Amino acid sequence: MPSSTMNISERTKEIGTLLSLGFPRQYVVKLFVKEMVILTTACVVVGLILATIIATIVNSLNFKFRPPGVQGEIQFLLSQTWELSLIMSAILAVVSIVSCWYVTRHMTRKKIIDLLQTTGA
Repeated sequence: MPSSTMNISERTKEIGTLLSLGFPRQYVVKLFVKEMVILTTACVVVGLILATIIATIVNSLNFKFRPPGVQGEIQFLLSQTWELSLIMSAILAVVSIVSCWYVTRHMTRKKIIDLLQTTGA
């Protein structure tokens, strides 16, 4: 989430340009939120796919180890709990979208001239 809010903060000139062209403030906020929804969804899907692939590869390599206090070897297994993964993904999406909405809304309330003159840092 810090990267998404930093991204919006660094795009102040873009926000100022859109506002100076006559786009309503609500439209600019919705535009940035839609972008965040698309990015968050794509990242969550790719992350879940990669986690599944990595777990499958690690499990197929049949790693064995000897933990203390246990007699014999145990296979190292990675298991993915889909319910937990989906809950964490939903929490991530909500926090990401709300933070994007809040920061963009805050930025669009600034004077256009200040947005256009800022360095974005």
